[in-house]
Amino acid sequence: MAYEEGSRSGNIIEDRDAVAEREENYDLLRAMALSPRDSEAVIRAAMKDWTSCRPPRT
Repeated sequence: MAYEEGSRSGNIIEDRDAVAEREENYDLLRAMALSPRDSEAVIRAAMKDWTSCRPPRT
């Protein structure tokens, strides 16, 4: 059994093939994910380079 959730609804999936497909996709995403430490480093680097889109007040 799998559960999918969207912004407006959720869906329980019971079909074995559909569940297996989602499990495989989840495993692939987990394998590609950064570690918490590496995620923090990426976020901090992005914050350093971030600039406001608003023009400065004069």
